[in-house]
Amino acid sequence: MESLSKIIEILRNQKEVSGEEMASELGISRTSVWKNINRLKGKGFNIISSRRGYRMIEEADLLLPYRLRGLINTKIIGRHIEYFAHCDSSNNIAKKLAREGLKEGTLIICEEQEAGRGRLERKWISPRGGLWFSVILKPSMTPVEAPGLGFLTSLSVVKTLRRRYGLEASLKWPNDVLINGKKVCGVLVEVEAEMDILHFAVVGVGLDANLSIKDF
Repeated sequence: MESLSKIIEILRNQKEVSGEEMASELGISRTSVWKNINRLKGKGFNIISSRRGYRMIEEADLLLPYRLRGLINTKIIGRHIEYFAHCDSSNNIAKKLAREGLKEGTLIICEEQEAGRGRLERKWISPRGGLWFSVILKPSMTPVEAPGLGFLTSLSVVKTLRRRYGLEASLKWPNDVLINGKKVCGVLVEVEAEMDILHFAVVGVGLDANLSIKDF
């Protein structure tokens, strides 16, 4: 994904750029540039190819890191973003990355989940279009206090939906978000701990945005 993001940045900042120029700047082959351009086209980017090079006409509607960085005004959460077009579960990836030592606040985004889950291992249908993401946290608390992170996250979602979008969102204990009595968001907190030591917590959020009944 790193090469894709860099190619997008290059195309956004220039009207037209040759494959040779991109290959030189990125340190990859022209064939790799061509393959990545085709991958971007497959994701919905409108890119025109000519003898002089490539020109991007329209960007795809994706939650790419470069877009979010300019919108997130935080000190910890979202300062580092890992993006995946497809994954089994953003929480699974987050736990793996946390074990590898990625810093607190790392945000993992999946456009589509194949094995999304909620509390009590309930299946969470996660097609493209919704918001499926997880955050790595390393709070100073005991493992028994960690479930409170789910409540606080759900409360934050409710406040955002109310204040920013004017939606009559409400909170159903312990961590479901409802609109007109229907669940639109769930939060799943998973931890890695031993006895009274919390190594890290992963907070996963699934928000049914931009979806219709037929998507389920």
